[in-house]
Amino acid sequence: MKNLTGPANSVLKGSEGRIFITNDAGKVVWDITAARAKPVIPGKGFGSFDYGEVSQQYLDLINKIWGK
Repeated sequence: MKNLTGPANSVLKGSEGRIFITNDAGKVVWDITAARAKPVIPGKGFGSFDYGEVSQQYLDLINKIWGK
């Protein structure tokens, strides 16, 4: 996933219940599920194992993308 790219500033659908957020260069910078939000360093992998809280905005995106 560290090399996954997509459209710039987008939300990509991952495996069940997972989304990826891209930056302005189309590189994934967040790997998000309802349980956690992982920062990603493009080309390197996870930025930290100190996962962040999942904001309501991210939960809303998961529900929109996955139709829940």
